[in-house]
Amino acid sequence: MIRAALTVEDARAGMAAIEPKIERYAKLVVRKGVNVMPGQEVVLMTPVECAPFARLLVSAAYEAGAGHVTVIWNDDAVTR
Repeated sequence: MIRAALTVEDARAGMAAIEPKIERYAKLVVRKGVNVMPGQEVVLMTPVECAPFARLLVSAAYEAGAGHVTVIWNDDAVTR
């Protein structure tokens, strides 16, 4: 049996279902992987395609007590 392509509604529902896990992953990265300390400056370098996850990381960093978070965006399509 050949299944039809994923619809936009199916994709949105799938993303909504895994969003809590992605948020928990962002908090894990900040608290355990990077070990952000209160008052610490955090610099995040990320491609523009990852903006939604970058926003979660920034939020988690501030929740962990970061003093300032700087995001450096890049776009591979325009970068040499």
